[in-house]
Amino acid sequence: NSAVLSEVYGFDFQKEDEFDLEKANSILDNLGLFKNEFGIREKLLREERTFEFKNDLSVGSQGSEVRELQKCLIDNDFLDADVTGFYGSETKDAVIYFQEYYKEEILIPAGFSKGTGMVSKSTQAKLNELCQFTPAMKAEAVFVLTTVDQPLMIKTAQEIRSQLQMVGIEIEISLLDISSLESRAIKSRDYQILLFGKAFEIIPDPFPFWHSSQKTEHGFNLSMYANDSVDSLVEEIRQESNQEERIKLLERLDNLLERDLPAIFLFNPDYILFTSSKIKGISPDLIFNPSQRFKDINNWYIKTKRIKR
Repeated sequence: NSAVLSEVYGFDFQKEDEFDLEKANSILDNLGLFKNEFGIREKLLREERTFEFKNDLSVGSQGSEVRELQKCLIDNDFLDADVTGFYGSETKDAVIYFQEYYKEEILIPAGFSKGTGMVSKSTQAKLNELCQFTPAMKAEAVFVLTTVDQPLMIKTAQEIRSQLQMVGIEIEISLLDISSLESRAIKSRDYQILLFGKAFEIIPDPFPFWHSSQKTEHGFNLSMYANDSVDSLVEEIRQESNQEERIKLLERLDNLLERDLPAIFLFNPDYILFTSSKIKGISPDLIFNPSQRFKDINNWYIKTKRIKR
């Protein structure tokens, strides 16, 4: 649950998050993502138009604004005619119908009881509210998760897919070999969801992962995360040599990352090295690469003998 490896620094910033399926579903409902007949969540999307009604229109008007008016009235079932760009009697009748349908917002505030057929300020405001969007489209909550084609990562991706299906989110898994993952996905930041693992050095440096300068193809800020406070912190952490002060800075960093959640931290796999029971003098310790397993080999021994003194 933390971006900071607690076992390295000898402290524990990790917080426990309880599994709450009901709360997860409630959050998605409140975001306007509802399950369809197939159990997949979807949301209605509307794309804004660049057009806006600004001029008064009446019978005899013509041009692009009249065409947009007619499109809007047709889209909202107030006009059953072709788009001509000329404000004729059919368009006037449609505008009157429109005004009287929304009389509480258009006519009554202006002191009218019946539609006028003239597109002025209050009518323009309602048209802009309804017609500055294209027809609604539905977007399903279906995402592609990209990861490396390795057994552990495949199993993890499948577990993520299984858990998200419980709340109506579908995941398609895209597997790439390590070379393709780096060149096709990571370098160009071409992914929707990236499942990624990283082996840290003895003194983990958070700079490459969270500094905004590392969003480029040469950095490891794979979340494309940018936060000025975090930038300052990771720079300060690099320069701080006092362990106690460094831990305080890391705790601040951890709190900011927990708040912004640029990535979901999953698990730390244990790589266990087996040794023969014949070998003595081995001191269990944390290592960060395979070669370090021999770092105290000068203390290892097999044979012993008694020495009388």
